[in-house]
Amino acid sequence: MSDEMSALKRDFLPPDLQPLLAANRFDGSVAVQARQSLEETLWLLASADQYEFIRAVVGWVDLRSEDLPGQLESLTKHPKLAGVRHVLQDEPDDQFMLRPEFKRGIARLREFNLAYDLLLYPKHLSIATKLVAEFPDQPFVLDHIAKPDIAAQQLSPWREDIKALAAFPNV
Repeated sequence: MSDEMSALKRDFLPPDLQPLLAANRFDGSVAVQARQSLEETLWLLASADQYEFIRAVVGWVDLRSEDLPGQLESLTKHPKLAGVRHVLQDEPDDQFMLRPEFKRGIARLREFNLAYDLLLYPKHLSIATKLVAEFPDQPFVLDHIAKPDIAAQQLSPWREDIKALAAFPNV
């Protein structure tokens, strides 16, 4: 996380969120991973056990791992695990999500009833469209609408690419 995001460079814990939810009449939230570790996923699930307002968790698993089925079998014993994600936007290879070992992991998620969250930038939308097209039965969620550069009024090709991605019924 860069210094441009200094307001976010601290821990935000469930007790920080609870009064904000109440003040805005929200009954609950989804806790989403920030660090790519199984430890954080387990911590989020434990937090969901402790705080009723955490209704679901989007965690992380190594989709490229040979042990992925075992990891998913263990983690999905927790009823609040709703999905997983990888910080695709930080991968040096923009085509990372199309690597065979990554797609092998995506192919396993449906059998465990897990969504996959796409955390990416506008430059990745056309690549994500290729991934989504290969897995028509896999539910996908687009995080942060791919962070278009609204401040610079740079809405194209984001606008066209997001329409192409949104055309898939599993997104």
